[in-house]
Amino acid sequence: MIGWIAIDILEQHLNKQTIRKHRKTLIIFRTDAIGDYVLFRNFLQEIKKADKFKAHRVILFGNIIWKDIAETYDKAFVDEFMWFKREDLTSDDRRLILLYYSYLLFREKAEFLINPIFSRENFFNFIILASKAKHRIAPIDDGANNPNQKINDQDQVFSQLLPSLDHCHFEFQRNQDFFDKLLNPQNQIKKPDLPVRGLYTKHYKNNYVVIFPGAGAAYRQWNYQNFATLALKIREKYQLDIIIAGSMQDSKIAADIAKIVQDGIEDYTGKTNLVKLIELIAHADLLVSNETSAVHMAVSTNTRFVCISNANHIGRFNPYPAHIYNQGTYVYPDQVDKMIRDAPRSLCEKYRIFSDLDINTISVEKVMKQVEKSMWKSLTVLTIYFLNQINK
Repeated sequence: MIGWIAIDILEQHLNKQTIRKHRKTLIIFRTDAIGDYVLFRNFLQEIKKADKFKAHRVILFGNIIWKDIAETYDKAFVDEFMWFKREDLTSDDRRLILLYYSYLLFREKAEFLINPIFSRENFFNFIILASKAKHRIAPIDDGANNPNQKINDQDQVFSQLLPSLDHCHFEFQRNQDFFDKLLNPQNQIKKPDLPVRGLYTKHYKNNYVVIFPGAGAAYRQWNYQNFATLALKIREKYQLDIIIAGSMQDSKIAADIAKIVQDGIEDYTGKTNLVKLIELIAHADLLVSNETSAVHMAVSTNTRFVCISNANHIGRFNPYPAHIYNQGTYVYPDQVDKMIRDAPRSLCEKYRIFSDLDINTISVEKVMKQVEKSMWKSLTVLTIYFLNQINK
């Protein structure tokens, strides 16, 4: 009750038409997931050097889940980080926490606030309005999280809405388009990139394949037995080690896979921060993953990947357009393969928000076929393979 009263008082204060002297400060408001940040982060350098903002202090208000990535790679482009915890929205103190975040942004007296998210969530609107930024800019929302929202509703929150590419464009392309319109002239970012290979050395002594069996939702997870069978096939054919990666929540799945495979397999789930995970993927011969942020990390470190997907968010987050990255392969249920050939636009429209296709209709043999194609492109793996054949 106290929290709501405090918010009401603050809202009344914010609605007063008082003269406010703004500072040369830009707040970038980014509260979504790890993969979203990986697809966005390279544009920070373009923001920092743009004529429009190069004299501004840059504050990144972000989801603490990707703090490791931002503070490791992006300090040169951000003057201050402010971290938000999504679990705060479900805590008993969420009203007071909302008030606290609102005050943090309000006190900055920012001239600009940019929210570059295309599928926004309405419960952040109060914080954005509370900033009292003179210019509050965002792309037109695609309605994925707010299907009944009208553009007029967005106009109440943002002072400028930039036209968006439609939802059948890949997310990185939408980011490019947004920042082209915002920064003018066109930015120079052509693909996601993390400068890992120049910063880190390989710590794991053998050649290896990373498998990433977790996903944000169960319907996007290929069965652990399938991953185990695939790992055995890779071990048998290429004699490469297998590293299982993921969060602590994936530990049970990882243990089940390791129990079946037994030899030549290491479980790293819950044992790496995001930077170490990126490093692990960067030095792998191949990543095999469900459709997760690990795939975007592979692209950003120029690592080959095979992604197993039930076509959830197809067109927007998968597959990568070849002109952005062509060293990855996606494996979908058979009916998706046919639609990709015959009706790609209809496929995107059907599954752009949610796919109910069973990911476990994808066979191990179908995935292994794509693994073999990827391996043939690796000189290191081919050398190991032929040496093993000679020694048999």
